[in-house]
Amino acid sequence: SGLWEDWAPDQIDGFYSDLPVGERGAEAVRLGLSRLGDPYSQELRGQGSYTDCSYLVQWVYKKLGVNLPGTAAAQGKYCVDNGLTIPKSGLAPGDLVFWSHKPNGRFMNITHVGIYAGDGKVVDASSSRGEVVYRDLFDSGKQVLYTRPYADAPETSSSGLISPLGKSWRSMVTSEFGGRTDPLTGEWAGHSGIDLGASKGTSIRAAKAGTVKTVVYGSTGYGYYLTIDHGGGLVTLYGHCSGILVREGQTVKAGETVAKVGSTGRSTGNHLHFEVRVNGVKQNPRNYLP
Repeated sequence: SGLWEDWAPDQIDGFYSDLPVGERGAEAVRLGLSRLGDPYSQELRGQGSYTDCSYLVQWVYKKLGVNLPGTAAAQGKYCVDNGLTIPKSGLAPGDLVFWSHKPNGRFMNITHVGIYAGDGKVVDASSSRGEVVYRDLFDSGKQVLYTRPYADAPETSSSGLISPLGKSWRSMVTSEFGGRTDPLTGEWAGHSGIDLGASKGTSIRAAKAGTVKTVVYGSTGYGYYLTIDHGGGLVTLYGHCSGILVREGQTVKAGETVAKVGSTGRSTGNHLHFEVRVNGVKQNPRNYLP
């Protein structure tokens, strides 16, 4: 039916074999392609082989252990709320592309979603074509959001900590633990953690499961900050936040978003000041991160 344009069967096999095995995004594309030609219906979606755009996405990611809401608008909001957006330039197979009939930033106007398949292509359930198709990305002016609906499985260090800002934390370090030239006074001073530069609003994740010990909104050197008690004398601190999403006494999972990057307190720019304390003694976080 022209879904594969004019591809020969061996080209289709080649496309499958080129997908990296075991990567969640590539697996999402495989699953989406397995539904090519399935009929489109909003009313009958989920019955037999019927699907619509958001049900296809929900079905694919449920098989990969990710539970997404049932409409394109709610899926977009879920991804934004959980810090799972990406720039268009970062699109990789398995990422989601959202279209809006009024590109005005309102979730309720998101009307379509598809699974990016790499190479400028998308797998989506098309109402106009009446079935699941594989085609070129379309209507770039109405594309309003790009997301990766799962966080990369975080690497864990031997101490059980994960990075609060993701795997590439080493490239974000702007100031090391120990002595340094104070950026505000120019004088040599101690530094009780490491600074990780990131844009305002970036999600800060709990480095390990634990209980939120303190949440402070005040004119402290740390600005808005929180500490998490992980048991066994291990405590982590997250400073200069623009906002804090948890409360004292709350239990958190490793990797759960607890705050947003900011520049509150004694700070010269948006970054996370991250500390590791063992029995009250400040340690070099580099020795604890993966």
